[in-house]
Amino acid sequence: MERLRFTRFWRWVGWLLVVGVVYLSLTPSLAEVRLGVPAQDKFGHFLTYGLLAWWFSQAYPLRLHGFFGLFLAALGAVLEILQDVVGYRYFEYGDMLANVSGIVGGYLLARTPAGTTLRRLERLWETQKPF
Repeated sequence: MERLRFTRFWRWVGWLLVVGVVYLSLTPSLAEVRLGVPAQDKFGHFLTYGLLAWWFSQAYPLRLHGFFGLFLAALGAVLEILQDVVGYRYFEYGDMLANVSGIVGGYLLARTPAGTTLRRLERLWETQKPF
């Protein structure tokens, strides 16, 4: 795999995404927007953890993907438990299942051409000419 030029930047963005997930998971729910998707809450969990897995799969080498997969699964489980503790959110096993499914989906997506998105963005930026 070709090394990313802005690896440190991409990793920081990934960790900021994790901080955002933690914050949004432990604060009172935002206004709910209905998208007409069945099991919208579970779909949101799937997309969120899928995005994190996909992102980290690009920002870190292959040898660390298993670690990050386990980390994200543990993060999702701990956040579900903490949601039960805070009292204004709810613990659901279905959310944990959606998180893990998203992680698997994110890593599978990373094995497609979509897994080179950050590298392609860097190449695009390099070819852009300033005004």
